[in-house]
Amino acid sequence: MEKWDVIIVGTGLAGLYTALNLDKALRVLVLTKKSADLSNSSLAQGGIAAVLSEEDHTELHYMDTMAAGRNANDKSRVRHLVEKGPVEVEKLMTYGVAFDRQTDGQLALAKEGAHTVSRIARCGDYTGRAVVTALLNTVKLQPNITIREHVHVREITHENNQILGVKGHHKSVPVDFWGNYVVLATGGIGQAYEFTTNAETITGDGFRMVEKIGISLEEMSSVQFHPTALYEAQCIGRRFLITEALRGEGAELKDINGRLIMKDKHELGSLAPRDIVTQEIHEVMAHTESSHVYLDATHLNKDYFTRRFPTIMDYCRNIGLDPTKEYIPVVPCAHYLMGGIPVDLNGETKFPRLYACGEVAYTMVHGKNRLASNSLLECLVYASSVADAINGKEIRNENRSCSR
Repeated sequence: MEKWDVIIVGTGLAGLYTALNLDKALRVLVLTKKSADLSNSSLAQGGIAAVLSEEDHTELHYMDTMAAGRNANDKSRVRHLVEKGPVEVEKLMTYGVAFDRQTDGQLALAKEGAHTVSRIARCGDYTGRAVVTALLNTVKLQPNITIREHVHVREITHENNQILGVKGHHKSVPVDFWGNYVVLATGGIGQAYEFTTNAETITGDGFRMVEKIGISLEEMSSVQFHPTALYEAQCIGRRFLITEALRGEGAELKDINGRLIMKDKHELGSLAPRDIVTQEIHEVMAHTESSHVYLDATHLNKDYFTRRFPTIMDYCRNIGLDPTKEYIPVVPCAHYLMGGIPVDLNGETKFPRLYACGEVAYTMVHGKNRLASNSLLECLVYASSVADAINGKEIRNENRSCSR
């Protein structure tokens, strides 16, 4: 049995960013059931939404988030998200995240669905991989943080409403970890669906663990389907995502007969909120009796497409598709859970010293439909809030950590 100050389950953006923001005097253990670089965060293509330019304002980001969520979002928490976001995104750069920039050195901000301005900080179309790689490299340099791979956490241990740690298996061998704090950053429920954009490791572990100790989950039916996953007839399981940023560059959705799908359906056209676009695609597929629709990006020249969307270009080439000459077959696919483990503004659950952040947490910022690229932002803001809360408790001497 090992004793730690803080145990974090998950090595996506939420878990890694929590670890980096914790007091350096705390002994931190980060657990992941496979390799540390495998997570939903690492698959994110689009980027991180935040107010990072003079043409933007937190009130605009707030209104876009509320509108996309059909005003079912918690207003105070959305304000917390958009107001704290820019500081956290800028902090990422100190960890070595090199966002794309214009020739004048300013951030090259992208536009995605339901955003009124360009506010997406990105690294090509592989933002998640770039961010996770930078944070993993930074975490590995911290003497107070230890990462253990291939540990499948299955149980939260507690007694008299007091969190004691976690139990699980390391390559089939039972393991036990004690900790003063436990942070769940285990992702969503992607593998509950036949087709998903999620990593194979996203199997709802965190939800199962908290239900066992008496925490009720909320809004678990609020699942977002991404409108444009690549359609491959022989695909099994995870579908390759076609980022919404491609529509931000002018790509248009068309049915199998080449007719525009979103024309006259919404004032933002193909960049309407995801739930609206997904619903329209399903209706068109039913009407045309087709298994997919198309995304037309043929207006982009090959050199620009390759520089701007290298991940998509490589994948398309590997399956014999040239997206600058042919339409890309796409279909809606299970993508993101808006519900989850209910937490307060600091990411704490009803169990003192048990926290959750990232997709596993129900923070109430997304409402009924998440605004594009607010997911990585939520990871940053709430991971920082979790770390601040734990650090604050340590400073106030509300407990004695095992390392002191």
